[in-house]
Amino acid sequence: MQKAPFFFDTVFLGCLKSETIINRIKGIFIDRPGGNLLYSSFAAKLWGKSAGLLSKVSSDFSESWISQLDGHGFNTEGIKRVNQDSELREFFYITETGELITENPQKYFLELDQPVPKSLLGYARNGSRLDNKHSCGGLSIKPEDIPADYLDCRNLALCPLDFISHSLVPVEFRTRNNANIFFHGANGYMHSSFFTDIPSLVCGAELFFTNHQNARELFLGKCEDIWEMLEFLSSFDIGTAIIHKPSEGYYLYQKDTEKRTLLPFYPVELVDPVGADDAFFGGYVASYLTHFDPVYAAAAGAVSASIKLEGSTPFYLLDTLPALAESRLDKMMSEVQTL
Repeated sequence: MQKAPFFFDTVFLGCLKSETIINRIKGIFIDRPGGNLLYSSFAAKLWGKSAGLLSKVSSDFSESWISQLDGHGFNTEGIKRVNQDSELREFFYITETGELITENPQKYFLELDQPVPKSLLGYARNGSRLDNKHSCGGLSIKPEDIPADYLDCRNLALCPLDFISHSLVPVEFRTRNNANIFFHGANGYMHSSFFTDIPSLVCGAELFFTNHQNARELFLGKCEDIWEMLEFLSSFDIGTAIIHKPSEGYYLYQKDTEKRTLLPFYPVELVDPVGADDAFFGGYVASYLTHFDPVYAAAAGAVSASIKLEGSTPFYLLDTLPALAESRLDKMMSEVQTL
Protein backbone atom coordinates (compact mmCIF):
# COMPACT_ATOMS: atom_id res chain seq x y z
CA MET A 1 0.00 0.00 0.00
CA GLN A 2 1.33 3.42 -0.94
CA LYS A 3 2.44 5.38 2.12
CA ALA A 4 3.20 8.87 0.83
CA PRO A 5 0.33 10.59 -0.98
CA PHE A 6 1.04 12.70 -4.03
CA PHE A 7 -0.90 15.28 -6.01
CA PHE A 8 -3.52 14.01 -8.42
CA ASP A 9 -6.19 15.62 -10.57
CA THR A 10 -9.28 13.70 -9.50
CA VAL A 11 -10.53 11.41 -6.76
CA PHE A 12 -12.34 8.44 -8.31
CA LEU A 13 -14.72 6.61 -5.99
CA GLY A 14 -15.95 3.17 -7.03
CA CYS A 15 -15.67 -0.58 -6.67
CA LEU A 16 -12.79 -2.98 -7.21
CA LYS A 17 -13.45 -6.50 -8.43
CA SER A 18 -11.76 -9.76 -9.38
CA GLU A 19 -12.88 -10.38 -12.95
CA THR A 20 -12.87 -13.49 -15.10
CA ILE A 21 -13.78 -12.82 -18.72
CA ILE A 22 -14.34 -14.93 -21.82
CA ASN A 23 -14.59 -12.33 -24.55
CA ARG A 24 -16.32 -12.49 -27.92
CA ILE A 25 -13.26 -13.90 -29.73
CA LYS A 26 -12.83 -16.50 -26.95
CA GLY A 27 -9.93 -14.78 -25.26
CA ILE A 28 -9.81 -15.94 -21.63
CA PHE A 29 -8.77 -13.71 -18.72
CA ILE A 30 -8.86 -15.39 -15.31
CA ASP A 31 -8.91 -13.60 -11.97
CA ARG A 32 -7.78 -10.16 -13.12
CA PRO A 33 -8.15 -6.84 -11.27
CA GLY A 34 -11.21 -4.96 -12.49
CA GLY A 35 -14.28 -3.05 -11.37
CA ASN A 36 -15.69 0.30 -12.47
CA LEU A 37 -13.06 2.19 -10.45
CA LEU A 38 -10.27 0.87 -12.70
CA TYR A 39 -12.07 1.23 -16.03
CA SER A 40 -12.88 4.87 -15.24
CA SER A 41 -9.55 5.93 -13.73
CA PHE A 42 -7.55 4.12 -16.42
CA ALA A 43 -9.55 5.95 -19.11
CA ALA A 44 -8.75 9.22 -17.36
CA LYS A 45 -5.06 8.32 -17.42
CA LEU A 46 -5.33 7.68 -21.16
CA TRP A 47 -6.15 11.41 -21.47
CA GLY A 48 -3.32 12.48 -19.18
CA LYS A 49 -5.06 12.84 -15.82
CA SER A 50 -3.89 11.28 -12.55
CA ALA A 51 -6.24 9.76 -9.99
CA GLY A 52 -6.57 9.02 -6.32
CA LEU A 53 -8.57 5.84 -5.82
CA LEU A 54 -11.25 5.58 -3.12
CA SER A 55 -12.74 2.16 -2.44
CA LYS A 56 -13.22 -0.64 0.07
CA VAL A 57 -12.19 -4.26 -0.47
CA SER A 58 -12.39 -7.46 1.55
CA SER A 59 -9.41 -8.67 3.57
CA ASP A 60 -8.43 -11.26 0.93
CA PHE A 61 -8.15 -8.75 -1.94
CA SER A 62 -4.73 -9.16 -3.53
CA GLU A 63 -2.06 -6.84 -2.13
CA SER A 64 -0.05 -7.35 -5.31
CA TRP A 65 -2.90 -5.83 -7.34
CA ILE A 66 -2.82 -2.70 -5.20
CA SER A 67 0.96 -2.52 -5.62
CA GLN A 68 0.43 -2.87 -9.37
CA LEU A 69 -1.83 0.19 -9.31
CA ASP A 70 0.85 2.10 -7.41
CA GLY A 71 3.31 1.16 -10.14
CA HIS A 72 1.04 2.67 -12.78
CA GLY A 73 0.96 6.01 -10.99
CA PHE A 74 -2.32 5.84 -9.09
CA ASN A 75 -2.66 6.96 -5.48
CA THR A 76 -4.03 3.98 -3.51
CA GLU A 77 -4.08 5.52 -0.06
CA GLY A 78 -7.89 5.54 -0.27
CA ILE A 79 -8.23 1.77 -0.79
CA LYS A 80 -9.29 0.34 2.58
CA ARG A 81 -9.66 -3.26 3.68
CA VAL A 82 -12.63 -4.43 5.74
CA ASN A 83 -12.63 -7.51 7.92
CA GLN A 84 -15.63 -9.21 6.43
CA ASP A 85 -16.44 -11.50 3.56
CA SER A 86 -17.62 -9.66 0.47
CA GLU A 87 -18.18 -11.19 -2.94
CA LEU A 88 -15.83 -9.26 -5.22
CA ARG A 89 -15.69 -11.87 -7.98
CA GLU A 90 -17.37 -11.27 -11.32
CA PHE A 91 -17.69 -13.51 -14.37
CA PHE A 92 -18.48 -12.33 -17.89
CA TYR A 93 -19.07 -14.36 -21.03
CA ILE A 94 -19.56 -12.33 -24.22
CA THR A 95 -21.65 -13.97 -26.91
CA GLU A 96 -21.17 -13.61 -30.67
CA THR A 97 -23.74 -10.80 -30.67
CA GLY A 98 -22.01 -8.95 -27.82
CA GLU A 99 -24.47 -9.94 -25.10
CA LEU A 100 -23.07 -10.16 -21.56
CA ILE A 101 -23.76 -13.34 -19.60
CA THR A 102 -22.77 -13.34 -15.94
CA GLU A 103 -24.01 -16.71 -14.67
CA ASN A 104 -22.97 -20.36 -14.84
CA PRO A 105 -19.26 -20.03 -15.72
CA GLN A 106 -18.84 -23.83 -15.62
CA LYS A 107 -20.93 -24.18 -18.76
CA TYR A 108 -18.78 -21.85 -20.85
CA PHE A 109 -15.42 -23.19 -19.71
CA LEU A 110 -16.58 -26.72 -20.47
CA GLU A 111 -17.77 -25.63 -23.94
CA LEU A 112 -14.23 -24.38 -24.58
CA ASP A 113 -12.75 -27.60 -23.18
CA GLN A 114 -11.10 -25.61 -20.39
CA PRO A 115 -10.99 -26.40 -16.67
CA VAL A 116 -13.13 -24.25 -14.44
CA PRO A 117 -10.78 -21.83 -12.62
CA LYS A 118 -10.32 -22.48 -8.93
CA SER A 119 -10.91 -18.79 -8.35
CA LEU A 120 -14.55 -19.30 -9.41
CA LEU A 121 -15.33 -22.23 -7.12
CA GLY A 122 -18.55 -21.47 -5.28
CA TYR A 123 -19.24 -18.44 -7.46
CA ALA A 124 -22.86 -17.38 -7.69
CA ARG A 125 -23.98 -14.17 -9.35
CA ASN A 126 -25.60 -11.79 -6.87
CA GLY A 127 -29.06 -10.86 -8.05
CA SER A 128 -29.75 -7.19 -8.69
CA ARG A 129 -31.30 -5.43 -5.73
CA LEU A 130 -32.11 -1.89 -4.69
CA ASP A 131 -29.86 0.04 -2.35
CA ASN A 132 -30.81 0.83 1.22
CA LYS A 133 -31.64 4.52 1.53
CA HIS A 134 -30.78 4.79 5.21
CA SER A 135 -27.96 2.43 6.19
CA CYS A 136 -24.46 1.64 4.92
CA GLY A 137 -23.35 -1.64 3.43
CA GLY A 138 -20.05 -3.31 4.23
CA LEU A 139 -18.31 -1.65 1.26
CA SER A 140 -19.98 1.75 1.53
CA ILE A 141 -17.64 4.73 1.68
CA LYS A 142 -18.26 7.03 4.65
CA PRO A 143 -16.64 10.40 5.45
CA GLU A 144 -14.23 8.82 7.92
CA ASP A 145 -12.92 6.54 5.14
CA ILE A 146 -11.59 9.48 3.10
CA PRO A 147 -7.87 10.24 3.56
CA ALA A 148 -7.31 13.84 4.63
CA ASP A 149 -5.12 14.53 1.58
CA TYR A 150 -7.90 13.44 -0.74
CA LEU A 151 -10.16 16.20 0.54
CA ASP A 152 -7.76 18.78 -0.90
CA CYS A 153 -8.61 17.56 -4.41
CA ARG A 154 -11.14 19.78 -6.16
CA ASN A 155 -12.60 17.09 -8.46
CA LEU A 156 -14.61 14.06 -7.37
CA ALA A 157 -15.77 11.43 -9.87
CA LEU A 158 -18.38 9.02 -8.52
CA CYS A 159 -18.33 5.68 -10.35
CA PRO A 160 -21.37 3.48 -9.66
CA LEU A 161 -21.57 2.55 -5.98
CA ASP A 162 -24.36 2.48 -3.40
CA PHE A 163 -26.77 5.32 -2.66
CA ILE A 164 -25.32 6.08 0.78
CA SER A 165 -21.78 6.48 -0.57
CA HIS A 166 -23.01 8.78 -3.34
CA SER A 167 -24.98 10.78 -0.76
CA LEU A 168 -22.32 11.25 1.91
CA VAL A 169 -18.99 11.63 0.12
CA PRO A 170 -19.78 14.66 -2.13
CA VAL A 171 -20.86 16.65 0.94
CA GLU A 172 -17.38 16.27 2.44
CA PHE A 173 -15.64 17.46 -0.72
CA ARG A 174 -18.02 20.38 -1.25
CA THR A 175 -17.70 21.49 2.37
CA ARG A 176 -13.92 21.35 2.22
CA ASN A 177 -13.23 23.09 -1.10
CA ASN A 178 -16.44 23.38 -3.17
CA ALA A 179 -15.26 20.50 -5.37
CA ASN A 180 -16.58 19.71 -8.84
CA ILE A 181 -18.73 16.57 -8.68
CA PHE A 182 -19.22 14.10 -11.56
CA PHE A 183 -21.86 11.36 -11.20
CA HIS A 184 -22.15 8.02 -12.99
CA GLY A 185 -25.55 6.80 -11.81
CA ALA A 186 -25.63 3.38 -10.13
CA ASN A 187 -28.04 0.51 -10.79
CA GLY A 188 -28.96 0.28 -7.11
CA TYR A 189 -30.73 3.63 -7.05
CA MET A 190 -31.61 4.28 -10.69
CA HIS A 191 -35.14 3.09 -10.02
CA SER A 192 -38.56 4.70 -9.78
CA SER A 193 -38.65 4.18 -6.00
CA PHE A 194 -35.71 6.62 -5.74
CA PHE A 195 -37.25 9.23 -8.06
CA THR A 196 -37.87 11.80 -5.31
CA ASP A 197 -34.40 11.22 -3.84
CA ILE A 198 -32.45 11.99 -7.00
CA PRO A 199 -32.78 15.82 -6.98
CA SER A 200 -31.01 16.27 -3.64
CA LEU A 201 -28.43 13.62 -4.57
CA VAL A 202 -27.26 15.14 -7.85
CA CYS A 203 -28.01 18.85 -7.36
CA GLY A 204 -25.16 21.06 -8.51
CA ALA A 205 -23.14 18.35 -10.25
CA GLU A 206 -20.98 19.13 -13.24
CA LEU A 207 -22.13 15.91 -14.91
CA PHE A 208 -24.77 13.23 -14.49
CA PHE A 209 -24.29 10.22 -16.77
CA THR A 210 -26.34 7.04 -17.05
CA ASN A 211 -27.47 4.49 -19.62
CA HIS A 212 -30.88 4.36 -21.26
CA GLN A 213 -32.05 1.30 -19.34
CA ASN A 214 -31.34 2.93 -15.99
CA ALA A 215 -32.98 6.17 -17.11
CA ARG A 216 -36.12 4.27 -18.09
CA GLU A 217 -36.17 2.54 -14.71
CA LEU A 218 -35.89 5.88 -12.92
CA PHE A 219 -38.60 7.60 -15.00
CA LEU A 220 -40.92 4.58 -15.14
CA GLY A 221 -44.50 5.73 -15.68
CA LYS A 222 -43.47 9.38 -15.91
CA CYS A 223 -41.53 9.92 -19.12
CA GLU A 224 -40.21 7.99 -22.13
CA ASP A 225 -38.55 10.73 -24.19
CA ILE A 226 -34.78 10.94 -23.67
CA TRP A 227 -34.58 14.71 -24.15
CA GLU A 228 -37.34 15.26 -21.59
CA MET A 229 -35.46 13.05 -19.15
CA LEU A 230 -32.26 15.03 -19.68
CA GLU A 231 -34.01 18.39 -19.30
CA PHE A 232 -35.62 17.23 -16.06
CA LEU A 233 -32.27 16.10 -14.65
CA SER A 234 -30.61 19.33 -15.72
CA SER A 235 -33.24 21.33 -13.86
CA PHE A 236 -31.44 20.38 -10.64
CA ASP A 237 -28.53 22.64 -11.54
CA ILE A 238 -26.61 19.89 -13.33
CA GLY A 239 -24.22 21.39 -15.85
CA THR A 240 -24.43 18.52 -18.35
CA ALA A 241 -26.64 15.42 -18.40
CA ILE A 242 -25.88 12.48 -20.70
CA ILE A 243 -27.81 9.31 -21.47
CA HIS A 244 -26.16 6.49 -23.41
CA LYS A 245 -28.53 4.58 -25.67
CA PRO A 246 -26.57 1.61 -27.06
CA SER A 247 -28.42 1.49 -30.37
CA GLU A 248 -27.92 5.19 -31.13
CA GLY A 249 -25.13 6.88 -29.19
CA TYR A 250 -24.77 9.49 -26.45
CA TYR A 251 -27.51 12.07 -25.88
CA LEU A 252 -26.10 15.21 -24.26
CA TYR A 253 -27.98 18.20 -22.82
CA GLN A 254 -26.27 21.35 -21.52
CA LYS A 255 -28.26 23.31 -18.99
CA ASP A 256 -26.87 26.82 -19.53
CA THR A 257 -27.24 26.86 -23.31
CA GLU A 258 -30.13 24.36 -23.60
CA LYS A 259 -28.00 22.77 -26.31
CA ARG A 260 -28.88 19.24 -27.47
CA THR A 261 -26.12 17.09 -28.94
CA LEU A 262 -26.02 13.51 -30.20
CA LEU A 263 -22.68 11.74 -30.42
CA PRO A 264 -22.64 8.59 -32.56
CA PHE A 265 -20.44 5.60 -31.80
CA TYR A 266 -16.95 5.28 -33.16
CA PRO A 267 -17.17 2.10 -35.31
CA VAL A 268 -15.01 -0.73 -33.97
CA GLU A 269 -15.08 -4.52 -33.87
CA LEU A 270 -16.69 -5.44 -30.56
CA VAL A 271 -14.56 -7.79 -28.49
CA ASP A 272 -15.55 -7.00 -24.91
CA PRO A 273 -18.14 -4.44 -23.69
CA VAL A 274 -17.28 -4.85 -19.99
CA GLY A 275 -16.45 -1.43 -18.55
CA ALA A 276 -17.20 0.56 -21.71
CA ASP A 277 -19.59 2.98 -19.99
CA ASP A 278 -17.09 3.36 -17.16
CA ALA A 279 -14.39 4.19 -19.71
CA PHE A 280 -16.70 6.81 -21.23
CA PHE A 281 -17.15 8.37 -17.79
CA GLY A 282 -13.43 8.49 -17.04
CA GLY A 283 -12.61 9.87 -20.46
CA TYR A 284 -15.26 12.57 -20.10
CA VAL A 285 -14.00 13.68 -16.69
CA ALA A 286 -10.37 13.86 -17.83
CA SER A 287 -11.09 15.79 -21.01
CA TYR A 288 -13.51 18.17 -19.32
CA LEU A 289 -10.89 19.10 -16.73
CA THR A 290 -8.53 20.02 -19.57
CA HIS A 291 -10.85 21.75 -22.04
CA PHE A 292 -14.02 22.59 -20.03
CA ASP A 293 -16.09 21.80 -23.12
CA PRO A 294 -18.86 19.22 -22.48
CA VAL A 295 -19.20 18.20 -26.13
CA TYR A 296 -15.45 17.75 -26.58
CA ALA A 297 -15.31 15.85 -23.29
CA ALA A 298 -18.16 13.58 -24.36
CA ALA A 299 -16.38 12.87 -27.65
CA ALA A 300 -13.26 11.91 -25.68
CA GLY A 301 -15.43 9.68 -23.51
CA ALA A 302 -16.90 8.02 -26.59
CA VAL A 303 -13.37 7.40 -27.89
CA SER A 304 -12.38 5.83 -24.56
CA ALA A 305 -15.41 3.54 -24.75
CA SER A 306 -14.57 2.56 -28.34
CA ILE A 307 -11.05 1.57 -27.33
CA LYS A 308 -12.32 -0.47 -24.41
CA LEU A 309 -14.73 -2.35 -26.68
CA GLU A 310 -11.74 -3.69 -28.64
CA GLY A 311 -10.06 -5.51 -25.74
CA SER A 312 -10.43 -7.01 -22.28
CA THR A 313 -9.55 -5.87 -18.74
CA PRO A 314 -8.91 -2.25 -17.70
CA PHE A 315 -5.22 -2.62 -18.57
CA TYR A 316 -6.13 -2.69 -22.25
CA LEU A 317 -6.77 1.05 -21.90
CA LEU A 318 -3.29 1.65 -20.53
CA ASP A 319 -1.70 -0.06 -23.51
CA THR A 320 -3.34 2.36 -25.96
CA LEU A 321 -1.16 4.84 -27.82
CA PRO A 322 -2.30 8.42 -27.14
CA ALA A 323 -1.96 9.17 -30.86
CA LEU A 324 -4.69 6.60 -31.60
CA ALA A 325 -7.05 8.23 -29.13
CA GLU A 326 -6.35 11.69 -30.55
CA SER A 327 -6.98 10.62 -34.13
CA ARG A 328 -10.27 9.02 -33.15
CA LEU A 329 -11.23 12.16 -31.23
CA ASP A 330 -10.73 14.28 -34.35
CA LYS A 331 -13.04 11.97 -36.28
CA MET A 332 -15.65 11.96 -33.50
CA MET A 333 -15.75 15.76 -33.37
CA SER A 334 -16.43 15.86 -37.12
CA GLU A 335 -19.51 13.69 -36.61
CA VAL A 336 -21.12 15.49 -33.68
CA GLN A 337 -24.79 16.27 -34.34
CA THR A 338 -26.28 19.42 -32.81
CA LEU A 339 -30.06 19.08 -32.69
